[in-house]
Amino acid sequence: MSLLLFFGVQGYFLLYHMACAVGYEAFNQLLKSYASRYQGCLVTSEDFFGLFFETFPETRSAQFSPEALSKHWLCSGSVPLDINYLLSGNQLLDQALQHVEAWQAIDKVNLSNQRKRKKVNRASLKPWETVELLELPDQLVLLLEGLLDQRRLTHSTLQQLDRKYHFSIRNAEIRHRWCELTVKHR
Repeated sequence: MSLLLFFGVQGYFLLYHMACAVGYEAFNQLLKSYASRYQGCLVTSEDFFGLFFETFPETRSAQFSPEALSKHWLCSGSVPLDINYLLSGNQLLDQALQHVEAWQAIDKVNLSNQRKRKKVNRASLKPWETVELLELPDQLVLLLEGLLDQRRLTHSTLQQLDRKYHFSIRNAEIRHRWCELTVKHR
């Protein structure tokens, strides 16, 4: 599964990736220089990349250039596969990914029941109730992003998700992802 990231978190991981390439102290100096040089100006990612590679020309390579960073980070909704090391060990992210897997399993059960056209006692079959509740908004967005990556989800799964998380009372970013998910899988 490719991990889709929402706006802000993907930028964080890009900056973290760049800081790992040059060291935190040097990267913090770059950020101070960036802030003083561009204070009050409208800037683009190209401006930041330009300053980065002007300051650290030794880091430039085919895989680590303004063009490559833009292509793999800014024009893509997922984390580049070669930097998944940035994500390992993040407990909150791991919980969200476990929930994506749990909901995929629930969807398989729902699909199986739908295909068999069983008369299922709906009161007794509620595996989604055993899934722990994700409380943090960022985790819910990651859950929805992970589910958006799925080829299909059943109508039953969507109903169960909404019963579990009450998306209509969540923040705008979560409601937006929920709308995307329901439109994709209607």
